[in-house]
Amino acid sequence: MGEQLGRGRTLAEVAADMDQVAEGVKSAPVVMALADRYQVEMPIAEQVHAVCFEGLSAVDAYRNLLGRPHRSELHGLGD
Repeated sequence: MGEQLGRGRTLAEVAADMDQVAEGVKSAPVVMALADRYQVEMPIAEQVHAVCFEGLSAVDAYRNLLGRPHRSELHGLGD
C-alpha cells in the first residue's frame, strides 16, 4: 500500500487492486482520534492519515516531516 501511495496512486486505486486491506489504512482514523483525545503529537501518523484520507501526496507528507523542527523524541517524558 505504502509503496503504491508513494508512486502517486490514490487509496481507492490501490485498494481496488488488493485482495486485502493494509492495516495502517484502517487504523489511521482511530489513531488520530485517540491522539487528538489525549493530546498526543503523532506527526508520522498525521501524515499517513493525510495521504490516505485528505488527498495529500506522499511527497508532500515526506516534505512536511522533514520540515519539522528537530527535537528530542523524549520531549515531555521527564527528560
